[in-house]
Amino acid sequence: MHRIHRSLLAAIAAGLVLLGAGCGGPESSAPTAQDAGAPAAAGGEAGVAWIDTVCGSMLELSTTVRNPQVDTSSPQATFKSYSAFIGSYISGIDEAVQTTEAAGPSPIAGGDEMLKGILDPLKEYRTKLEETKAVLDEANASDPASVTAATNALQVLKSPPAFNVPSTPELTSATTAAKNCQALQELGKQSATPSAAPSGG
Repeated sequence: MHRIHRSLLAAIAAGLVLLGAGCGGPESSAPTAQDAGAPAAAGGEAGVAWIDTVCGSMLELSTTVRNPQVDTSSPQATFKSYSAFIGSYISGIDEAVQTTEAAGPSPIAGGDEMLKGILDPLKEYRTKLEETKAVLDEANASDPASVTAATNALQVLKSPPAFNVPSTPELTSATTAAKNCQALQELGKQSATPSAAPSGG
């Protein structure tokens, strides 16, 4: 259970790993040493700062969803602690969306499309999390049907959003130069291990 955050983190970072490697699309190309050292090709310093903000917000979200504290002393306690965790998850998504939207229009070619490919799935996933939390808040460990419903609802944690992150030479160069993007990619690689399914017990 303590690794259920990894599915989301790996999903977020996977697109950026591909982006940084220049593998996000058929027209992308791997960055050269000159590209990596030339932020001007990616919208200048403003472009690097913009994408660093985006990656930074995803890093903050990953921190929020890491190592959930799940009380397994009883089924009811488990439902309650998962509900609290999902509440934090929702708040983390809200903060990430607010931070990235506040960064303004992208100075990098393809940046706005990239951001849409991240935020739209996150917003949809937030709705699913809200629905799951509502089920958990009403869960009654003494009612088998309620336990089944809560356990089924928790499976949403195993199905993170699918991000659509396009790749352009400008995005690739900026991602390579942005420290938060590099840190996010590294976390994603470390967190690629499949997570365990949450259970009701």
